[in-house]
Amino acid sequence: MTAINLENPTFNDEFATIWRSLNHNQRRFVVQMAESPTKKDAAMAINIDAHTVYNWPKSVDRAVELYHDHIRDA
Repeated sequence: MTAINLENPTFNDEFATIWRSLNHNQRRFVVQMAESPTKKDAAMAINIDAHTVYNWPKSVDRAVELYHDHIRDA
């Protein structure tokens, strides 16, 4: 698998724009979702209340989608 530079993601302009707008926990969640089957599982894995992630903006979900797409295609 190709390494992903999340400090300066360049694989997708939309992802890069969203990534820069996310806070630290949202970024951790996006990455954890690659390893977790559900939002609840990902939240638990990074010690965040599941209700928190369900209340985040849709841009976090979009970042998860784009990140997964990149990993799948890598």
